Amino acid sequence: MRTLRWMSIFTLRDRIQNKYIHEKVGVAPVSDEIRECRLRWFDHIKWRQFDDPIKRVYILDLTYVKKDRGISKKIWLESIRNDLSLLDVNENLTLNWTQWRKRIHVAEPR
Repeated sequence: MRTLRWMSIFTLRDRIQNKYIHEKVGVAPVSDEIRECRLRWFDHIKWRQFDDPIKRVYILDLTYVKKDRGISKKIWLESIRNDLSLLDVNENLTLNWTQWRKRIHVAEPR
């Protein structure tokens, strides 16, 4: 974020919110970029062979694993499900690569 402020010639003393700086510079928010990367990796896993180690971890059943007390940890698959519901995308769309990439791509704000 410091680099974006430097690029847009704003300092912290100007008291301008980050979202306005993002709009001025023309970049997408970091959370959207992370979501896109996570969904690209999900697509990569979906295309792997069934006996591939990455695919075996993906289909691993974690219902029998005992969780520690306290705040439950968010697993990767929960993040994927949240991302898919947020973008209103079905995971079967990964079979159509071009449509999948269009749907998960973060458009640059202008």
